[in-house]
Amino acid sequence: MTSQAYHRIMWGVLLTGCLIPAGNFQIIPMLIGYIIIAWQLRHINNDLGGEPYFKKQFLDTMNCVAFSVVTLVVGLLFGYSQVITQMLFVIVMLEDVMAFGGILGRSVRILNDCDNVKAADKMRKNRMTYIKADLVVIFLRITQVVLIFVLNYVVGNDKGSYSTAMDIAITAINYICLTVFLMLKIWYSMFMYKMYSYNIEELGPIAKRAESRKRKS
Repeated sequence: MTSQAYHRIMWGVLLTGCLIPAGNFQIIPMLIGYIIIAWQLRHINNDLGGEPYFKKQFLDTMNCVAFSVVTLVVGLLFGYSQVITQMLFVIVMLEDVMAFGGILGRSVRILNDCDNVKAADKMRKNRMTYIKADLVVIFLRITQVVLIFVLNYVVGNDKGSYSTAMDIAITAINYICLTVFLMLKIWYSMFMYKMYSYNIEELGPIAKRAESRKRKS
């Protein structure tokens, strides 16, 4: 059942939000979460006729997996606090918002195809709010990367009050991003649980009915 796949995706989403502030290992729960989501999207596409809905979203999630692996390796080689690692982490977050926004968008289409228009409209509005909030977090992350670059390559070995203030700002932004990101993932997981609660069967017949109605109209 598609609903069961949504239930597993929900747990994958929660893992992607568990960014424990433990250096390079911060990204490991995120990576595991992406793998679970990609595995379930592949199951939906291959076994439940979901390709008309989730073909692109599976590829976007695989991009999240790939960039997470690259970020993990680069972090282990050069250090998590380095600018290059933090830039890669921003790329992971950009791929994340594309994949997760896409999954919500496809879920809206499924609800419309199941004639659940009211639920589809509500999820569409929540999707836009989620994407905007996620982009704010990404902007904060980019700000953090800029501050790290300035601290490491402009301020250099200066240990004055300016350097201390930047250290505090970088740490504050990091914890704000971790907290808000987790809250967004908890909120997103509720959307997946809602889809699970609709007891949606295989998507193949739903897509065929929707296509047939489209041709008739």
